[in-house]
Amino acid sequence: ARLGTAADAVASAVASNAATLVQSSAPQVASGEVVGPTVPGSVSFAVLSAASAAAVVSELEFVPDRPLGGGQPFSFGLLTSDDKGTPTHTVFEMMPPAGIADVVAAINRSGTQVRATLSNLGSGAMQLNLVSLSTGRFSSVVVTNAQQPPVSSMVLGRFTRLMDARDTVLRVDSGPQAGTLAVSTSPQVSGLMEGVTVSVQQADPTKVVTLTTTPDPRALVSKVDAVITSAAGVLAGVWQATQAGTPLAGDRMLGDLAGRVMGAVTGVPPVGGMPGLGLRGGGMSFDRETFLRSFAKDPAGTETQVAATAVRLSSVATAASDPAAGYLAVRLAAAQNLRQGYSAPKAAPEERLTGRTLELKRRESSLESLLGHLHGQGDWLRSELAGTAAGTTSPAGAWLPPVEPVPADRRQPA
Repeated sequence: ARLGTAADAVASAVASNAATLVQSSAPQVASGEVVGPTVPGSVSFAVLSAASAAAVVSELEFVPDRPLGGGQPFSFGLLTSDDKGTPTHTVFEMMPPAGIADVVAAINRSGTQVRATLSNLGSGAMQLNLVSLSTGRFSSVVVTNAQQPPVSSMVLGRFTRLMDARDTVLRVDSGPQAGTLAVSTSPQVSGLMEGVTVSVQQADPTKVVTLTTTPDPRALVSKVDAVITSAAGVLAGVWQATQAGTPLAGDRMLGDLAGRVMGAVTGVPPVGGMPGLGLRGGGMSFDRETFLRSFAKDPAGTETQVAATAVRLSSVATAASDPAAGYLAVRLAAAQNLRQGYSAPKAAPEERLTGRTLELKRRESSLESLLGHLHGQGDWLRSELAGTAAGTTSPAGAWLPPVEPVPADRRQPA
């Protein structure tokens, strides 16, 4: 029964056909991640551009310990945009003796999605670098004088572009969206495959990347291992139960069961058996590495082989152990009934003798009643014979003594 349950679990896992593993032909360019229900399949694309963030660097050089703005209060602004291009102008008010380090600290704690750093030029002077924490073509960073309309800051100076803001752009070559461009403001792109998110590492327009979704063999291998272990347990149990000197020594039914289990696992050419199966000394074992290599080489073929083996094992187990019709279950029930018949409690000798005495008395009473009726009929017949001998006959319609019928329960043989 445990073998049948394990086999059904394998068949169910294969039948569900859930793809839980994504393989990339060029993981250094792009990879995939399962984020929802998906099915086996593939998609090919080329990465025309990878999402990047805007970055700028100041043209001015700053001395770390020197106050900015001539020791007077000053202000500046940061003009940024969200992923939809909506601009936001954030104003910073700096009080003396604020230096360039204070400007960096104020920007980093402002929550403006901009990261400020200082780079050392080697002569004690520093340059201010600003990088957007978001990616995509809208991730711009502009330093202003905090006025409207914004212009360059007089204190922080002009900034030059260090890195352009870009979207991720994929040219889709296969799949439902073949011949189109997939665009995302982040390195992640959704919608190319059901339940899969594409993660782009770098742009390479000349490289075609193929993502393939398959069931994860690691989720199946444990169930297959359980089936082989259970089948090996059945064979070991049959072998132990049929050894010489045991009550079931040479039992043909158990021997047939062992043969059926072995045939279901190993298969009959050209139908293959369970991948990863090892046979030695009449027993069996499971090699996970062999199974995984078979799965990596031919996922669909391996799944078909596993499913067929599981169905065969389930049929063998059900035919043997089904509580209602299984031949082992029927045989066990018959043996139990026979044992119960032998071991049923017997009545005490006194009770058996008392019952027998009562039965014999009922028979005696029945016989006495029957003899009484026979004597009455005999007397009537003798009187009739005596009248005939004297020359007299009974008139027509003369009354005859009735014969009382003997009750059914008293009709006992003498």
